[in-house]
Amino acid sequence: MKKRLLMFFAAIVAVITSTTCIAFSVLAEDNYDYVYTPNGTPVLVLINTEFTEAEIEYIQSQIDYFFPNVIEQAQITNIYNCHSFAWYEQNASNIYWMPNPSAYYMDYSYEESTGNVGDIICYFDSTGFNLHSGIVIARQSGTPNGVCGDANLVTVLSKWGGAGLYQHQGDYCPYVSTYGGSATYVKYYKLHIHTFVYTSYEDYHLGICSVCGAQQFSNHSYSYTIFDDYHIGNCICGKQVIANHNHSYTNYNTIYHTVTCICGENVLESHTLRTVKIDDYTHSTNCTKCSYSVIEAHDFRLSGLWYICRTCGARVSALDGPIPQPYGLEPVIS
Repeated sequence: MKKRLLMFFAAIVAVITSTTCIAFSVLAEDNYDYVYTPNGTPVLVLINTEFTEAEIEYIQSQIDYFFPNVIEQAQITNIYNCHSFAWYEQNASNIYWMPNPSAYYMDYSYEESTGNVGDIICYFDSTGFNLHSGIVIARQSGTPNGVCGDANLVTVLSKWGGAGLYQHQGDYCPYVSTYGGSATYVKYYKLHIHTFVYTSYEDYHLGICSVCGAQQFSNHSYSYTIFDDYHIGNCICGKQVIANHNHSYTNYNTIYHTVTCICGENVLESHTLRTVKIDDYTHSTNCTKCSYSVIEAHDFRLSGLWYICRTCGARVSALDGPIPQPYGLEPVIS
């Protein structure tokens, strides 16, 4: 009797899972959309209407009867399903129902894994159709029980069709044969990380993933080893450059400026100063490397018939009377 009830419940779950996924040709414009895999492939998603209170109560009664040991993480809803939760948005505020997530692993956005925590678990039937998806949240050691691959060795968080979001043992769900489902094996997937093989050109390199064939053009980006007068730069593609430092200078204070190079060299260095007469009143002192500059009154000393600036060498005749006094600057006489 209970086996018949289990088969009946599995049929209900199958209906909840599949009836809104067919008849794509008659979908209205406002009840479907597309999301995209990491590699840019469009994936059809549906915008469903919610169950009635009576429908929710009935589904809840079936869950309570057949699966009393599941841990509910989010309430029953017809708005999103297992595939959308696992592949698109792992959040109970998800608004899409995803009929078929296969594009995520067919376009190499994801690759097969061994079922580590954080991986996506997929339940397949004997024809290779993906019946159900979930997230692995724990794995324990042991021996597969043969019900559905090694699903008994993982703890899963998954949305059961139009039912709720549950934490459960991998083989404790309506998709495996023990509970009337048709899944015969599971596969695990993780986000595909490209393994690029590079071809180097003058200013850029081309990387081609050895697994999926994805291509990536990028300008060279170097990591540097710094020496006294030069640096060596190495790019991920294998290109190497050896060059003398190409310094830029930034004023730091009245004594120093900072010296930087593209390689990351950064040191303090004393200004290299040059003083030039502006007029009979003032001179400017400038660093020949950075932007440091200051205008000062001449520092005169009397030498015979001349006032001579100690700093810039400017000369003013002592016979012409008092030395010039610039506005706002007091001349120095010694």
